This record gives sequence, structure tokens and C-alpha cells, in this order.
Amino acid sequence: MVAADDAEVVGTLTAGYDAVWCDGVAEEVATAAVVDLDATFAAAQAEVEAADSLFTEYQAAQSNKPIRPEWPEFVHPAQARQAPCVVDEIVYDVLVLARGIAGLADAWSDFESLRVARHFLTEQGGPAARPLPLVVR
Repeated sequence: MVAADDAEVVGTLTAGYDAVWCDGVAEEVATAAVVDLDATFAAAQAEVEAADSLFTEYQAAQSNKPIRPEWPEFVHPAQARQAPCVVDEIVYDVLVLARGIAGLADAWSDFESLRVARHFLTEQGGPAARPLPLVVR
């Protein structure tokens, strides 16, 4: 952990890597990209909605109606608020956000498991599980 206003150290540590900022965007720090959590969350939700629409179409065309999967619920990483164990106050917000991102990635993995298990959904994204669709800027 370093102070956000220590641009030189932060720049050295993040050069060539994607970053997620906890308290706004540090414009003066060079990174490979900044992960847009709002857009990433929206992209993941859009994928579930598209899969659900395809499932509805498939279900309507079948005489033996398949049961709709229980799609995982996605929680925005900034709103997950999974409190870590007792930690120093300086790292608390970072750990909460990191756990929120991990929760989103876990929910995405659950969704992908459901998607690839249904042959009629493999056209949306292919036959293999995909990584969380990070949106970077």
C-alpha cells in the first residue's frame, strides 16, 4: 500500500498493469489500462440477460419445456461490502473492493458453468468458459 498522492511510486508499481482505483482516478499515474468497474458490471449483467433471452426462445420452441437455470446474482464490487477480517484502516477499502471484484468473478464463473452446459447457449460466447469481461479504458 502506498499513498495515492505518491504518483512516482504508484506509477512504478502499476506500469504495464491494469489498475482499479479505490478513490477516483489518479490521472497522473500511467498504467496499461484502468478497469471500469461500472462498465464491467454492466457487461456481465448484459451477458446474463442475453443468455436468459436465448433460453426463453429455446424454451418456447420445445415441447418438453426445460427448466430455467438459476442465474447467479451479480453484485457491483463497490456495493458488495464483504468486510475482511480485522485489518489496518489504510487497507480496508482496498480489501473490500478486492473482495467485491472476486465475488463478481465468482458469480461470472458460475454463470459460465451454466451457459456452457447448455448446447443452445454455446453460440453466445463459444463452448468454453470465458473470463470475466473486463472493460478497460
